Parts: sequence; structure tokens; C-alpha cells
Amino acid sequence: MNKSKKEEIREELVMPRCPFCGQAIIADRELIDKKDAEHYAAMHCKCKGAQGYQEKERMKEERRRAEQALRDGIDALGQFCESKRHFLHEDSRKMLFSVGMEVVRGHIDSVSVKLGSIKVSVKLDNDGKLFFKKNYTETDSVRVL
Repeated sequence: MNKSKKEEIREELVMPRCPFCGQAIIADRELIDKKDAEHYAAMHCKCKGAQGYQEKERMKEERRRAEQALRDGIDALGQFCESKRHFLHEDSRKMLFSVGMEVVRGHIDSVSVKLGSIKVSVKLDNDGKLFFKKNYTETDSVRVL
């Protein structure tokens, strides 16, 4: 008996198959479409191809988290700067994000930037978490003849 296209898709959603080895995986949630089913199966299969896919997805998620942490750190820095009557320009934010991502990727160990009287350091701590350090120094000097 021939199955209709709709029935085939429904069956694939109920028993998704790993796109790498074809192993059927029992889903513990409702799947939206074929792409979602393949992703679900690949994330739950133990074959080599799926393990590579899982690692790639884990790295994507880590990068997304790191990017968000970096953006949050830059926003907090912006608020800190404003409290000291110093404005963090958009170009400075972009530069901090760019070099911060190089730290996250491990291309740079740490970076320090001086923005007027505010010094900012970005590095990873011993646990691999992003660390933002800011120092504010205010000196008052008068020139005497």
C-alpha cells in the first residue's frame, strides 16, 4: 500500500532518523518539521557523524553565549562610563566587541584598552568564563609656573 506524502512526513516526525546513519530515534517531544526531526535525531544519536554534528552545535551555542556575555559586559561598561561622565561611543563598543571575541576564541590571551580615565581589560578566567575588569582613575593636577 502506498503512503501519501503527508503520512510519510508524519511518520518521519514521530520516528526521526539520524541523517548520518539512519538510526531511528524515539522523540520525547513533538517535532515541528522534517528539519527539526533531523536535528533532534542527530542530537540524540551516538554515531560518529552525529557526534561531530553535536560538537559543532555545542560550539555554536558556546559562541552565542560568549557573544551575549560580551554584549552584556559592554553594556555594563557603558553604564559605568556614564556614571563617570564619560560616553562610550559606538565605535568603541564595536572595537571592544571585536577584540573581546578574539579573546573568547583564544586568539588573544587578554586585551586592555584605555578610554580616557577608564581602563578596561578583557580576558578569560581560570574557568574559561569571560572576565571584564574596569579601573577608573581620576587625577586632579594644576600647572604651576
